[in-house]
Amino acid sequence: MSRTALGTFTMVLLLIGAGAGATLCQAQQQCLVGVQYPYTLPCSDQFGCGGQKGVNWLSLYPRSTRLTAEDLCNIVGSSAVWVGQKSSGEVLNYFCPTAPAPATPGACVDELGNLATPQASCPSACFCVDCFEGVAIRVKDNQTLAVNFGGSPSACTGIVLGPPGSGTVGDWLVSMPGNFATYQDYANYIGLTSTGLVGRGTITYQDPISGSQIVATAGTGSAAVPLPDNSRAYRLRNPSGSVTYNNPGVGLLPPACVTTPTNHYCVLGTGNGTNYSWWIDLGANQDPTLPTPGDPYLSNVTPASSGSNSVDLAANLVGSINSSGFAGTSAVLDSTGSNCFTINTGSTTFNLWVATGNVVPGSGNWCAVTDHGCTYNPTISLVTGSKTIVPALGTVGCAVLVLMFLVTTTILIRRRLRNTAPRMTADL
Repeated sequence: MSRTALGTFTMVLLLIGAGAGATLCQAQQQCLVGVQYPYTLPCSDQFGCGGQKGVNWLSLYPRSTRLTAEDLCNIVGSSAVWVGQKSSGEVLNYFCPTAPAPATPGACVDELGNLATPQASCPSACFCVDCFEGVAIRVKDNQTLAVNFGGSPSACTGIVLGPPGSGTVGDWLVSMPGNFATYQDYANYIGLTSTGLVGRGTITYQDPISGSQIVATAGTGSAAVPLPDNSRAYRLRNPSGSVTYNNPGVGLLPPACVTTPTNHYCVLGTGNGTNYSWWIDLGANQDPTLPTPGDPYLSNVTPASSGSNSVDLAANLVGSINSSGFAGTSAVLDSTGSNCFTINTGSTTFNLWVATGNVVPGSGNWCAVTDHGCTYNPTISLVTGSKTIVPALGTVGCAVLVLMFLVTTTILIRRRLRNTAPRMTADL
């Protein structure tokens, strides 16, 4: 091999090594961070807001308990402008208490902005969302938030959504009943018509950043492409028949890395210096308004300093749990310098809840830590997999990993160059 060819080969190896290191870092972060819904683009006007920019069609984690419009506003927090339900011709939007002017907080309006009658048999000033329904949420800030709608992956039973009528009757904004690779996989599972010259079902996706929509028709090439995001809700229409929604579907939402442990968590992100609270809900009653007497909790915890990495943030949370003084409750890092840890409470089933600021169980805006992820200072997620999985390395760890690839490859290439150098015949 010539030196020129070998040099080219060296460069390729270096790039592969760097790319492999970077890809590994990226993959583990995707695995551990949980699901985040990108809320984008400022929204301050009441109804227009640049068309559909910043409007997120979101899939609720399948659940049996109904959510009200007010519940959705509380979950999303201060960024919420309005929350909406769009099902079979009925479109209701509710302006959250944090809606900016000229919106009227607490108003329930139809698609045209006219005051609407609240949904019947629903304890809300506007609407309730059932287990199969998706939601539309508009926010006012440029940011990405991690939100957790709660629920159980086996809570929602099968239901048949009626066929279309005139106009938008029969258009259903539906939560995902499982994880699907393509539009066609989704269409097959819910029974959309995929044959015939007319009457094929359609799946519509809305991009919250551009506001544009993609319509995939079942049984055509437009449905053979990858589904953009399993955490999104999609609008379904089946002109020649009904839509069958059945959960549990082909997988849990959101996608999990693997399965098992119920007490293993990882912290990701950079701290912002905000105090936080944690609560270990013994018995796991899934209700933040009904704490069990004796539940371990600590309010207004002073975090690691602003800008701290995930390793320091995890150590801070573990330290606060261990110093809280609750008998039988402890936490331990996976290893020195890890951003993942395990909570132990003996044999008691529990949920971990976190909140920003000084909050006590039974009040405040608690977030149940699941594999969706909760942002309380950084983001924390329940890792539903073995503790032997590759840990998240963080920025420094990823840089070190890439450097190791580069150094190792360079050493191997230099040795190769020495071995291929021409031997000089000794002068006699």
